[in-house]
Amino acid sequence: MNKIVSLIVFMQVLSGLALAQLPKTVPLLPPRDSGSAAGVAFKNQPGLLHSRPQPHMMAAVQLGTLMRGDSTSSDVLGMQLFIGGRVSLSIPVLMPSFYLRPSLGYFRKQQSEGVVSVVQQVFEGGLTAQYSVINKKHFQWALGIANRFDYALSSINIYDQSNSGQDFRYRVGPSSVLLIKISNSLNWVSDFEFTFVVSGPTRSFGGLTTGLAFDL
Repeated sequence: MNKIVSLIVFMQVLSGLALAQLPKTVPLLPPRDSGSAAGVAFKNQPGLLHSRPQPHMMAAVQLGTLMRGDSTSSDVLGMQLFIGGRVSLSIPVLMPSFYLRPSLGYFRKQQSEGVVSVVQQVFEGGLTAQYSVINKKHFQWALGIANRFDYALSSINIYDQSNSGQDFRYRVGPSSVLLIKISNSLNWVSDFEFTFVVSGPTRSFGGLTTGLAFDL
């Protein structure tokens, strides 16, 4: 009986010593609002959620040249130069960096030599798909594919006689766009493209237009 009492007393002493070694307060769970505070701190950091410009529509007006390959009569680098311009819309689709750009254009070339006068006109409709390779707040550079549908009208005048012809063609090829922001809603934009006629005699075309783009 004495041995049992002694064992019980010894166990009570050991348990008392173990409890004395424990810290007075042991946090079992983190504070409930710690996650919310971290989220608020993350949201309040400037530039984290708006590091890329938000996609938006733009309307552009550009002037420039359309160059058509011609081995018999050329202005520069084996190409004839047509002067004109384009109006276009830039529409973001599917993702922030992908744009579709429908456009309308008109280019004209007139030549005169003696009694012979030649006037060539190109009425153009197009749709370009482009992806912004560099998309910063004040600077964008995009690459894509240009699709152009042309109605070409030409007339030859000799003295009082006139002869005219027309042609429809479809062109496709790579394009590049450079855009620099001037103000909150105004941008300077420059387009370059190199296209080929798909149907009929193969002929190359180049295009370089520059102008202003307005945020919508």
